[in-house]
Amino acid sequence: MYSEAMGDFIYDYGQRKPYYKSTCLALAQLIYRKCPNYKKAALCMCLQGQVQGALDYTSQCKHFTIEDYVFLLRNCPNAELIYGLTKERNGKPAALSVGQAVLSLISIDHKEFGFQLLETIHNCGEHSLEQVILNDVACTPEGWVEIADECLNNNYQLLSEKIMSIVISQDGIVEITSNEEDGKIMEHVFM
Repeated sequence: MYSEAMGDFIYDYGQRKPYYKSTCLALAQLIYRKCPNYKKAALCMCLQGQVQGALDYTSQCKHFTIEDYVFLLRNCPNAELIYGLTKERNGKPAALSVGQAVLSLISIDHKEFGFQLLETIHNCGEHSLEQVILNDVACTPEGWVEIADECLNNNYQLLSEKIMSIVISQDGIVEITSNEEDGKIMEHVFM
């Protein structure tokens, strides 16, 4: 009988005994596929270095959700997986938007991977970062401001400034400062 508990036991054993890790990951992957627990099967593939195989597997699974993709990203953050999840695949849209991926990486303290992704996009062309931000329907302007703030706090000042200029340039987006004078001007709106 295959069960998720059996897969978890074998997976955990491999984590405790590095000598058996690759064998345990392969066995756990097979068990998770039979259960079926698609996200844990894909995670085992990623941890074995089979990122492209895992991406193919997840794109074929009809039951793979955004939360499942975030689970993979959080448990196996590496550049190949991040790029794979944020790119179109076989004519299908990306599994995660760039904003979703970067916010997820920031929340688990793997922000450096997110910054690298943003820098790579920015270095692809003059308007490439702008297109990514403007076409990102899954990440709000507030999310991008949070990303810009994290960039600034981690010595990516130019990246932060670029993101903020793109977000602020969108119609209907206005930068709010903490100036007392501005607060007095808007006071009548909230009364």
